[in-house]
Amino acid sequence: MVRESILKFFVLFAALLTTIVTAGGCVPAPPQQSTPPATPPVYSEIPPIVPPPTHEEPAPPIAGSRGTPLAVISPVPVPSFSAPRIPDAPEAPIVFPEVLIYAGTGTWTAEASALWSILSLQEVRTHVTDAAEINGFTQEKLASYGLIIFPGGDSQTITDALTPATRFNLREAVRKKAVSYLGFCAGAWIAASPETTPEGEASYGLGILNLPVQQPTYMGIQGLHYTMARTRFPNRPSRELLWYGGPVTASAGSGSIIAKYSDGTAAISQLWAEKGFVILAGVHPAATPTIIDSLGLTNTDGADYELAWELLKAGLLKKPLPGFP
Repeated sequence: MVRESILKFFVLFAALLTTIVTAGGCVPAPPQQSTPPATPPVYSEIPPIVPPPTHEEPAPPIAGSRGTPLAVISPVPVPSFSAPRIPDAPEAPIVFPEVLIYAGTGTWTAEASALWSILSLQEVRTHVTDAAEINGFTQEKLASYGLIIFPGGDSQTITDALTPATRFNLREAVRKKAVSYLGFCAGAWIAASPETTPEGEASYGLGILNLPVQQPTYMGIQGLHYTMARTRFPNRPSRELLWYGGPVTASAGSGSIIAKYSDGTAAISQLWAEKGFVILAGVHPAATPTIIDSLGLTNTDGADYELAWELLKAGLLKKPLPGFP
């Protein structure tokens, strides 16, 4: 079956603040560097999310300080499920936990805006934070969120903006307190690094996953800064997704890779960091047409907000998505 994409109206952002860095792209761990082009204009379109149909066969905004919302968004109904074992019971709404989006120093605010909008359209409570605020959060405060999101940007700048105590608290909130983590591009780069001290200090980034630093993609090795990357899934047709310097995402055996680049390496992965569910995306499914147009690219498959919502929802529910064997 072919996904139907119903994009019938566009949502206008009304209150974009400009106190946070707005550079796009993802700068990975040294020595790989990426010089982004001119900052893309802030987009103005996010439609409601329409869940894709089930396929029978597999196929090859931003707040300034303290999380002020980016825009006024018209809400849409939250996805619902049928109550189990109660005949004729009415459907009950899913009550999602609150989400924390880091949109401070070093992040690509256009992507953070898109993610905020998608969550708002699904009526998910979302707090947008910056470096000054998150550096004051205790581990208990971080553990009060169901999902922590780090979008794209400059991974080293993001790392440097966070204190060692904050990086430790983020790791512990995921590993010990079962908070989910979702990282896009730079947010994926900083999620994996080996621990180098007896106290568990990461050698780079946040080190949510005690794994080797992830590797550049074939596109990065070829010297590309950004492109539309053909991405394959185990349960749906392939899609063109914006790649902007993201890594080959870490994987851990069967089922951990939920999307692959055209060369067969991992584009989106899902893993467990002790008690915490972690999703790493080397691509940007929330990128809007305006962002893509500003880079001089063409997305022949159209917007991918449904996929972005699936990743967000999986993190919120700690429910793994279909993966490659």
